[in-house]
Order: sequence, then C-alpha cells, then structure tokens
Amino acid sequence: MTKAAFLRRVYHKAGAINGLTQKQIAEVVDAAFVILADEFIGRARRARKLRQKPNAASLRFWWPEFGTFLLVRRSGRHVPHPRTGRPLAIPPRFTIVLRPAEVVKQLLNHD
Repeated sequence: MTKAAFLRRVYHKAGAINGLTQKQIAEVVDAAFVILADEFIGRARRARKLRQKPNAASLRFWWPEFGTFLLVRRSGRHVPHPRTGRPLAIPPRFTIVLRPAEVVKQLLNHD
C-alpha cells in the first residue's frame, strides 16, 4: 500500500464523515508519524548516552488492538563479505520492530 492509498482510505473512513479535507488528513497522519519517529530517535539517543540497557517500558509504544512498537538494540557482529568471504564487521544499531496484538494475529490467520 502506498502513502497516497493509505491517506485515501483514512479520508474515506473518517475524514469525509467529520468534514476534514484530504490535505488535513494528510497533515494529521504525517504529524503522527513524525512524533513517533522523533520519540524513538530521542529514546535511542538517550540509550546510547547511558551506554546501558534502559528500562524496557521506556522503549515501547503500545497501540491497543494493533500492537507494540519496540526500540531494539541489535548487537554488533561479524559476517562474511558476500563477494570476498572476508570477515565484515557490522556495528551495533537500533531498530524498531512491531509485535502485533493478539487480535491482529487472530484476524491474519482466520480462514
């Protein structure tokens, strides 16, 4: 699904009913994603400064009946280079993962 398709669906589901324009819907959705990204970026920066594993509850964002977004620190590792086979160091990094809610899992696997 593209961003434009997503925004159209949100508009038809809620915007048209509540008198919002497609542009207003786009601004609200963009703002929500910017806030989430800023929050996780800030949490990752704080975790790097602490140089320790922070409280797990501070690294998550929970949306009821959808799932939990988690900030996860992947440890560094060594892997073989695909062409040469020489060891290649991959540094530690932060990433965001989604753990779907049980309701979503059931709906995905319902026949």
